[in-house]
Amino acid sequence: KQWYQRRVRGRKGSLAKKPYNPIIGEVFHCKWDVDTTTASPDTCISRGQRGHVTFLAEQVSHHPPVSAFYADCPDKQISASYSVWTKSKFLGISVGVDMVGLGTIHLKEHREKYHFTLPSTYGRSILTVPWSE
Repeated sequence: KQWYQRRVRGRKGSLAKKPYNPIIGEVFHCKWDVDTTTASPDTCISRGQRGHVTFLAEQVSHHPPVSAFYADCPDKQISASYSVWTKSKFLGISVGVDMVGLGTIHLKEHREKYHFTLPSTYGRSILTVPWSE
């Protein structure tokens, strides 16, 4: 089965927000309960169970800007972590962004760890009708 991120929700408003400051210990932390009586079938909790997912993210370095996150679903004994920074390049009428870093998914029940990277992305034809790949 393939897993992928289906949606990203941002902050309201049009202004860019400052990243979290690691010097003064700023982090983003959230926890949400998963109730599978109303959840989609591809959640980390089996149908009919209740559970929770915890997420922690912070910017661990300003120069270069490196972000890190940790997500945990203790009910399914699954956790994931990733640290990432970007390398951008201008390619004439295109822009490329390389995602540099390494992630790990830990399946605790099976004592397995999987390492992964994120794909690069390109914004093409940025002066006319832009599209991405």
